[in-house]
Amino acid sequence: MRSHPKNYRIVLYFLIGLTLCLATIGLKVIATWAVETYLYALPLVGGLFASLELVEVTTVILAALLAVSLGALTVYLPVAWPLVSKLALLVVTLPLIMAAGYVTRQTLWVRQVSLEAGVSPVQAQEMTDAFLRREVGESGAWAYYRYTATTPQPPVQFNNLTTLSTEDMAALQDQLSAVSGVDSGLFNTLFNSVGWLIRLVYIVLIGLMSLIYFFKGKLWADRRPS
Repeated sequence: MRSHPKNYRIVLYFLIGLTLCLATIGLKVIATWAVETYLYALPLVGGLFASLELVEVTTVILAALLAVSLGALTVYLPVAWPLVSKLALLVVTLPLIMAAGYVTRQTLWVRQVSLEAGVSPVQAQEMTDAFLRREVGESGAWAYYRYTATTPQPPVQFNNLTTLSTEDMAALQDQLSAVSGVDSGLFNTLFNSVGWLIRLVYIVLIGLMSLIYFFKGKLWADRRPS
């Protein structure tokens, strides 16, 4: 039996759409590797760029390109399909694009610890897991995400991994308090909040840009003859 033309168009939409989603995730991994390896490694300004999480600028661009492409691809979907269904692929993929960056960063961190300490990747993984458990109470990708919200560049030297970085941060806050006369608790709140605020700004920006460009692509699709 011959396939219905509408079914063929739907299959084509998902084939092209999934390919674009996977390609976008792959590009995010490459972009993260490049930024971590070259931009964040720059003397003086590298730490500032890491604190601002400039790599997420690539997420904004990639998300917009993916969104306009998926919006245009809705030309293959039945007009009667609800908007939620047409947005589903984009909504599922956006968190994966962001997560791919942090997973890549954690992998590069473990690799750097392995090189610096002269140990195997498995031992380096165990060392970084132990460090994260001590710092945030758990290990894994989510723990790395939480830790880097307040410390964008985790330590790679063995001595730094085996000492409590929270004590160093507390000492810095006390020094700032002594110089400025402001209670150290305020600095603690600022240090713990700024990273999350920056991430929230990126998430909102990514969401808005994705919606805007999706509807731009969909508008083009709606104007095409059926």
